[in-house]
Amino acid sequence: MTVVHTAFGIGIKPVRIRCLVSVRENIRIEKGRSEVAKGYLVGTYRSVQDPERLAEYGALAKPALEAAGGRILARGGRVTGFELGIAERTVLVEFPSYAAALAAYRSASYQQAVAVLGDTVRRDVRVVEGLD
Repeated sequence: MTVVHTAFGIGIKPVRIRCLVSVRENIRIEKGRSEVAKGYLVGTYRSVQDPERLAEYGALAKPALEAAGGRILARGGRVTGFELGIAERTVLVEFPSYAAALAAYRSASYQQAVAVLGDTVRRDVRVVEGLD
């Protein structure tokens, strides 16, 4: 998409730039708007040995992630694995930015929740930057 500058009559294409806001983040400039790419915390559980500890973790993790701006999009619903994917409990949490997702994971309140799990679960957790 090209936006034509009205004063000069030249075409301007939207670009993705890196800049410093309060932290380094991807900014998308288009039609006079700027948007920070969202961040996602994705967790896939390979095994759960103690469901009670998982429930304790959830009681602490949910408010910790929400306080950091997280919105739980999926948690423990139906999962179908394809290729090498496993069909186990999966959690997806959306944040306003990649930096916010990293900060939430590293926060003391969320790490307190993680400590409750101990070695009772095996899971794969990652933070992913969205496209927009």
